[in-house]
Amino acid sequence: ASNSHQFLWEPYKASQIELFEDNRLKAEFQDYLFELNRITDTEKAYYKCDIEDYINLGIVDSVMHRNILNQVAGAMTGLGILGTFIGLSLGLQSFSTGSTAEVTNSIAPLMNGIKVAFHTSIYGMVFSLVFNYVYKRKLEEAETAVGEFLNAYRKYVLPDTTTDGINKTS
Repeated sequence: ASNSHQFLWEPYKASQIELFEDNRLKAEFQDYLFELNRITDTEKAYYKCDIEDYINLGIVDSVMHRNILNQVAGAMTGLGILGTFIGLSLGLQSFSTGSTAEVTNSIAPLMNGIKVAFHTSIYGMVFSLVFNYVYKRKLEEAETAVGEFLNAYRKYVLPDTTTDGINKTS
Protein backbone atom coordinates (compact mmCIF):
# COMPACT_ATOMS: atom_id res chain seq x y z
CA ALA A 1 0.00 0.00 0.00
CA SER A 2 2.76 2.44 0.84
CA ASN A 3 4.57 1.71 -2.44
CA SER A 4 1.49 1.98 -4.65
CA HIS A 5 0.33 5.30 -3.15
CA GLN A 6 -3.29 4.24 -3.45
CA PHE A 7 -5.83 2.48 -1.29
CA LEU A 8 -6.00 -1.27 -1.65
CA TRP A 9 -9.78 -1.46 -2.08
CA GLU A 10 -9.85 -1.70 -5.88
CA PRO A 11 -6.97 -4.21 -6.19
CA TYR A 12 -8.47 -6.15 -3.32
CA LYS A 13 -11.92 -6.31 -4.94
CA ALA A 14 -10.39 -7.49 -8.21
CA SER A 15 -8.31 -10.28 -6.64
CA GLN A 16 -10.99 -11.69 -4.26
CA ILE A 17 -8.36 -12.41 -1.59
CA GLU A 18 -9.76 -13.92 1.61
CA LEU A 19 -8.95 -11.68 4.55
CA PHE A 20 -10.10 -14.08 7.25
CA GLU A 21 -9.84 -17.76 8.07
CA ASP A 22 -12.44 -17.75 10.84
CA ASN A 23 -15.98 -18.41 9.58
CA ARG A 24 -17.55 -15.85 11.91
CA LEU A 25 -15.21 -13.12 10.66
CA LYS A 26 -15.79 -14.22 7.06
CA ALA A 27 -19.55 -13.95 7.56
CA GLU A 28 -19.30 -10.48 9.14
CA PHE A 29 -17.02 -9.30 6.34
CA GLN A 30 -19.39 -10.70 3.71
CA ASP A 31 -22.26 -8.80 5.35
CA TYR A 32 -20.12 -5.65 5.25
CA LEU A 33 -19.32 -6.19 1.54
CA PHE A 34 -22.99 -6.81 0.76
CA GLU A 35 -24.05 -3.59 2.49
CA LEU A 36 -21.21 -1.63 0.89
CA ASN A 37 -22.21 -2.88 -2.57
CA ARG A 38 -25.88 -2.18 -1.87
CA ILE A 39 -25.10 1.39 -0.87
CA THR A 40 -22.78 1.86 -3.85
CA ASP A 41 -25.55 0.70 -6.20
CA THR A 42 -28.08 3.08 -4.64
CA GLU A 43 -28.51 6.34 -6.55
CA LYS A 44 -28.98 8.58 -3.52
CA ALA A 45 -26.88 6.95 -0.85
CA TYR A 46 -27.01 9.04 2.30
CA TYR A 47 -24.36 7.14 4.24
CA LYS A 48 -21.44 4.77 3.80
CA CYS A 49 -21.19 1.79 6.10
CA ASP A 50 -18.02 1.42 8.10
CA ILE A 51 -16.10 -1.80 8.64
CA GLU A 52 -16.44 -1.24 12.39
CA ASP A 53 -20.20 -1.63 12.08
CA TYR A 54 -19.50 -5.31 11.40
CA ILE A 55 -16.09 -6.16 12.85
CA ASN A 56 -15.75 -4.58 16.27
CA LEU A 57 -15.25 -5.39 19.94
CA GLY A 58 -18.65 -7.08 19.98
CA ILE A 59 -17.20 -9.90 17.93
CA VAL A 60 -14.54 -10.40 20.61
CA ASP A 61 -17.31 -10.71 23.19
CA SER A 62 -19.17 -13.33 21.18
CA VAL A 63 -16.09 -15.35 20.21
CA MET A 64 -14.66 -15.40 23.73
CA HIS A 65 -18.08 -15.71 25.40
CA ARG A 66 -17.17 -12.86 27.74
CA ASN A 67 -20.44 -13.00 29.67
CA ILE A 68 -19.74 -16.61 30.66
CA LEU A 69 -16.00 -16.23 31.26
CA ASN A 70 -16.58 -13.23 33.52
CA GLN A 71 -18.26 -15.62 35.96
CA VAL A 72 -15.51 -18.26 36.07
CA ALA A 73 -13.18 -16.52 38.56
CA GLY A 74 -16.03 -15.97 41.00
CA ALA A 75 -17.14 -19.57 40.60
CA MET A 76 -13.61 -20.78 41.39
CA THR A 77 -13.48 -18.64 44.52
CA GLY A 78 -16.97 -19.79 45.48
CA LEU A 79 -15.98 -23.44 45.08
CA GLY A 80 -12.97 -22.80 47.31
CA ILE A 81 -15.21 -21.34 50.00
CA LEU A 82 -17.65 -24.24 49.61
CA GLY A 83 -14.73 -26.66 50.06
CA THR A 84 -13.77 -24.77 53.21
CA PHE A 85 -17.17 -25.32 54.74
CA ILE A 86 -17.29 -28.96 53.65
CA GLY A 87 -13.82 -29.60 55.11
CA LEU A 88 -14.73 -27.94 58.42
CA SER A 89 -18.00 -29.83 58.51
CA LEU A 90 -16.26 -33.16 57.91
CA GLY A 91 -13.68 -32.38 60.58
CA LEU A 92 -16.24 -31.28 63.15
CA GLN A 93 -18.50 -34.25 62.39
CA SER A 94 -16.15 -36.69 64.08
CA PHE A 95 -15.02 -34.34 66.85
CA SER A 96 -16.02 -35.47 70.31
CA THR A 97 -16.09 -33.36 73.46
CA GLY A 98 -16.39 -36.30 75.89
CA SER A 99 -13.49 -37.66 77.84
CA THR A 100 -9.87 -36.72 77.36
CA ALA A 101 -9.26 -39.89 75.35
CA GLU A 102 -12.22 -39.16 73.03
CA VAL A 103 -11.01 -35.59 72.46
CA THR A 104 -7.49 -36.84 71.78
CA ASN A 105 -8.74 -39.44 69.29
CA SER A 106 -10.96 -36.94 67.48
CA ILE A 107 -8.21 -34.37 66.90
CA ALA A 108 -6.70 -36.22 63.91
CA PRO A 109 -9.97 -36.29 61.90
CA LEU A 110 -10.60 -32.65 62.84
CA MET A 111 -7.15 -31.68 61.56
CA ASN A 112 -7.77 -33.60 58.31
CA GLY A 113 -10.99 -31.68 57.82
CA ILE A 114 -9.20 -28.39 58.50
CA LYS A 115 -6.53 -29.37 55.93
CA VAL A 116 -9.24 -29.93 53.33
CA ALA A 117 -10.77 -26.58 54.24
CA PHE A 118 -7.52 -24.65 53.83
CA HIS A 119 -6.43 -26.47 50.68
CA THR A 120 -9.71 -25.89 48.88
CA SER A 121 -9.63 -22.20 49.82
CA ILE A 122 -6.07 -21.85 48.59
CA TYR A 123 -6.74 -23.74 45.35
CA GLY A 124 -9.89 -21.72 44.68
CA MET A 125 -8.05 -18.41 45.12
CA VAL A 126 -4.96 -19.47 43.16
CA PHE A 127 -6.98 -20.83 40.23
CA SER A 128 -9.15 -17.71 40.26
CA LEU A 129 -6.12 -15.41 40.18
CA VAL A 130 -4.38 -17.40 37.43
CA PHE A 131 -7.55 -17.61 35.36
CA ASN A 132 -8.20 -13.87 35.74
CA TYR A 133 -4.65 -13.01 34.70
CA VAL A 134 -4.69 -15.23 31.60
CA TYR A 135 -8.25 -14.26 30.65
CA LYS A 136 -7.66 -10.51 30.95
CA ARG A 137 -4.42 -10.81 29.00
CA LYS A 138 -6.05 -12.75 26.15
CA LEU A 139 -9.01 -10.38 26.14
CA GLU A 140 -6.68 -7.40 25.84
CA GLU A 141 -4.75 -9.11 23.01
CA ALA A 142 -7.99 -9.79 21.12
CA GLU A 143 -9.27 -6.24 21.56
CA THR A 144 -5.90 -4.83 20.48
CA ALA A 145 -5.89 -7.08 17.40
CA VAL A 146 -9.35 -5.85 16.38
CA GLY A 147 -8.26 -2.23 16.87
CA GLU A 148 -5.10 -2.74 14.84
CA PHE A 149 -7.07 -4.43 12.06
CA LEU A 150 -9.58 -1.57 11.92
CA ASN A 151 -6.83 1.04 11.84
CA ALA A 152 -4.91 -0.77 9.10
CA TYR A 153 -8.08 -1.38 7.08
CA ARG A 154 -9.03 2.29 7.23
CA LYS A 155 -5.49 3.41 6.51
CA TYR A 156 -4.60 1.07 3.63
CA VAL A 157 -7.77 -0.48 2.22
CA LEU A 158 -10.84 1.74 2.45
CA PRO A 159 -11.00 4.84 4.64
CA ASP A 160 -14.18 5.91 6.38
CA THR A 161 -14.89 9.11 4.46
CA THR A 162 -16.78 10.72 7.35
CA THR A 163 -13.65 10.72 9.50
CA ASP A 164 -10.63 9.95 7.31
CA GLY A 165 -11.23 10.82 3.68
CA ILE A 166 -11.53 13.90 1.52
CA ASN A 167 -15.16 14.33 2.58
CA LYS A 168 -14.11 14.69 6.19
CA THR A 169 -16.67 16.60 8.22
CA SER A 170 -15.58 19.19 10.74
